[in-house]
Amino acid sequence: KSKLGVIFCKIIGSQYFVFLLGKVSVFSVTSLALERWFSVVKPIKYKLAFKKRRVLIYLCIIWFICLLSHVFLPFGMTLDKDKLRCIWVSTDHPQKFLVVTYTVVTFFIPTAVTWVTYLHISLSSRSFPGRHNKRVSRTRFKLLRMCIIVALLLTLCWFPNQLYFALSTFEFVKLETPFHHFTIVLAMFNSSTNPIIYCYTNQEHRRGFESILCPLFNCFLRKK
Repeated sequence: KSKLGVIFCKIIGSQYFVFLLGKVSVFSVTSLALERWFSVVKPIKYKLAFKKRRVLIYLCIIWFICLLSHVFLPFGMTLDKDKLRCIWVSTDHPQKFLVVTYTVVTFFIPTAVTWVTYLHISLSSRSFPGRHNKRVSRTRFKLLRMCIIVALLLTLCWFPNQLYFALSTFEFVKLETPFHHFTIVLAMFNSSTNPIIYCYTNQEHRRGFESILCPLFNCFLRKK
């Protein structure tokens, strides 16, 4: 039983899968930002850079980075055999370095890339051909609006949790407190909002949602 408890704490209690999938979502947002950047700033190279095969390679790279960066997480939690509950073990210097590196690589760098990318799109769009065309200007405004909303929510939702997690390794704060749980919920909330934002602010994504959902609803109606 104790061995099963330790395994449960390391895999489930450490929230390994929760943060793994959450960070995949963060990198996906960054990838979409780079995709938008290529489509607007480098339209000639866009089709070459985002061929179907290359997109699959990008996805594999994202998953590889996330899997590799989360390897240490299960080792940070174990089973308290006296109280029969999962607890975080005290961190030594190598683990502190890993945690700080983890937050920088999986959150701060992707977020910075997202903001810089969208900022460059905003600045570059002022010198694009057709900037005086109302239709073109409206389209680009909608794109920038979507970009800003996504980047802002990504930052606001993930920043408290990642900062809290990094500070916990230096014992400035404690994990498994009500506020810590709140930051986790807030971070996971970001993953659920992104599809909604893309759906309502981008016509291409909306058509993609419709192509997936409409056949399902049609089948449901036909059954009735």
